[in-house]
Amino acid sequence: MAFVVLANGRCQDGRCVCDPGYTGDGYNESRSRGCYCKFCNFIGFIVKLCGNVQCHQYATCDRGQCRCVTGYDGDGYSDCRPVTEG
Repeated sequence: MAFVVLANGRCQDGRCVCDPGYTGDGYNESRSRGCYCKFCNFIGFIVKLCGNVQCHQYATCDRGQCRCVTGYDGDGYSDCRPVTEG
Protein backbone atom coordinates (compact mmCIF):
# COMPACT_ATOMS: atom_id res chain seq x y z
CA MET A 1 0.00 0.00 0.00
CA ALA A 2 1.22 3.52 -0.75
CA PHE A 3 0.20 6.74 0.94
CA VAL A 4 0.52 10.36 -0.16
CA VAL A 5 0.94 13.09 2.42
CA LEU A 6 -1.50 15.91 1.73
CA ALA A 7 -1.32 18.46 4.54
CA ASN A 8 0.45 18.99 7.86
CA GLY A 9 1.78 15.46 7.89
CA ARG A 10 4.72 13.47 6.62
CA CYS A 11 5.74 9.94 5.84
CA GLN A 12 7.89 8.31 8.47
CA ASP A 13 8.94 4.68 8.19
CA GLY A 14 6.18 4.08 5.65
CA ARG A 15 3.34 5.57 7.69
CA CYS A 16 1.78 9.01 7.98
CA VAL A 17 2.50 11.08 11.08
CA CYS A 18 1.35 14.59 11.96
CA ASP A 19 3.78 17.49 11.94
CA PRO A 20 4.63 19.06 15.32
CA GLY A 21 1.70 21.11 16.64
CA TYR A 22 -0.92 19.10 14.73
CA THR A 23 -3.10 16.25 15.92
CA GLY A 24 -4.93 13.36 14.31
CA ASP A 25 -4.22 9.80 13.36
CA GLY A 26 -2.23 10.83 10.31
CA TYR A 27 -4.73 9.31 7.91
CA ASN A 28 -8.03 11.04 8.56
CA GLU A 29 -8.56 14.76 8.64
CA SER A 30 -9.08 15.90 12.20
CA ARG A 31 -11.40 18.74 13.10
CA SER A 32 -8.97 21.10 14.82
CA ARG A 33 -5.52 21.92 13.45
CA GLY A 34 -5.38 18.43 12.07
CA CYS A 35 -3.11 16.75 9.62
CA TYR A 36 -4.28 14.73 6.66
CA CYS A 37 -2.36 12.01 4.85
CA LYS A 38 -3.69 9.85 2.08
CA PHE A 39 -0.82 7.82 0.74
CA CYS A 40 2.85 7.18 1.80
CA ASN A 41 5.09 4.82 -0.08
CA PHE A 42 6.74 1.91 1.71
CA ILE A 43 10.01 3.71 2.38
CA GLY A 44 8.46 6.99 3.47
CA PHE A 45 9.01 9.33 0.55
CA ILE A 46 6.26 11.59 -0.73
CA VAL A 47 4.78 10.16 -3.91
CA LYS A 48 4.64 12.50 -6.90
CA LEU A 49 0.96 13.24 -7.49
CA CYS A 50 0.65 15.71 -10.34
CA GLY A 51 2.19 13.63 -13.12
CA ASN A 52 -1.09 12.66 -14.80
CA VAL A 53 -3.41 15.37 -13.45
CA GLN A 54 -5.02 17.59 -16.11
CA CYS A 55 -5.78 21.04 -14.69
CA HIS A 56 -7.55 24.00 -16.30
CA GLN A 57 -5.25 26.39 -18.19
CA TYR A 58 -5.61 28.92 -15.33
CA ALA A 59 -4.94 26.39 -12.58
CA THR A 60 -1.96 24.60 -11.09
CA CYS A 61 -1.62 21.19 -9.51
CA ASP A 62 -0.61 21.02 -5.86
CA ARG A 63 -0.29 17.62 -4.18
CA GLY A 64 -2.60 16.00 -6.69
CA GLN A 65 -5.33 18.63 -6.63
CA CYS A 66 -5.98 21.39 -9.14
CA ARG A 67 -6.47 24.91 -7.83
CA CYS A 68 -7.24 28.03 -9.81
CA VAL A 69 -4.47 30.63 -9.82
CA THR A 70 -4.82 33.93 -7.98
CA GLY A 71 -7.53 36.08 -9.53
CA TYR A 72 -9.53 33.09 -10.76
CA ASP A 73 -12.20 30.96 -9.12
CA GLY A 74 -13.60 27.53 -9.96
CA ASP A 75 -12.98 23.83 -9.52
CA GLY A 76 -9.49 23.99 -11.05
CA TYR A 77 -10.19 21.14 -13.45
CA SER A 78 -12.71 22.33 -16.02
CA ASP A 79 -13.55 25.80 -14.71
CA CYS A 80 -11.46 28.81 -13.65
CA ARG A 81 -13.21 32.15 -14.19
CA PRO A 82 -11.81 35.61 -13.47
CA VAL A 83 -12.94 36.83 -10.06
CA THR A 84 -15.13 39.89 -10.42
CA GLU A 85 -15.65 42.40 -7.66
CA GLY A 86 -18.99 43.93 -7.05
